[in-house]
Formats: sequence, C-alpha cells, structure tokens
Amino acid sequence: MNGIHYRKRFLKGLLIAVRILISYKIARVRGVFLSRQQREVRLRKLHRSNAALIREKALEMKGIMIKVGQFLSSRKDFLPDEYTEELAELQDQVPPHDFTE
Repeated sequence: MNGIHYRKRFLKGLLIAVRILISYKIARVRGVFLSRQQREVRLRKLHRSNAALIREKALEMKGIMIKVGQFLSSRKDFLPDEYTEELAELQDQVPPHDFTE
C-alpha cells in the first residue's frame, strides 16, 4: 500500500470521528429543551447509532480499524454499554483476513 492509500484511510477515520463529535454537540444543544429522562433516552439511541457507524466503517476499512473496534468492545469500564455491545460484533463475526493483503 502506498502513502496515498494510508492518507485516505486516515482522512476517512477522521471524518467519522468528526461526524460523531458533531452528533453529540447537536444532541447537547437539543437536550436543553428536553427533560432529563428524554435526554437519557436520546443519548442511549445516539450511542447505539454512533457505535453501529463505527462497526460498519471498521468492517469496511478492515485491518487496524477492526482491531481498534475489538479493543474498544472490551472496555466496559470506559465506554457506554451501547458501544461495547455493538462493537462486540467485531470479536468473532469477522471473517479471517490474510495478513499479506
């Protein structure tokens, strides 16, 4: 793989992170007008949706992205349950991939 490929992968990962960050910023602004219970429900849904996005993109990008997702799925002390549950699908359900590819 050449340097351009790595830059594209990095940029793609960065755009995913920015997209997720913006989604939380928007949720925070909208949350001002909601009750605490409504905010918590919406936040859990947002966690699930963002975790699904990370899982889908990890499967698409393969390699280190899958490894990062697998690692994060084990961090129940660090991430909300919605993330660890969604990313746990990267543990055993990913087909083996030849290292040389």
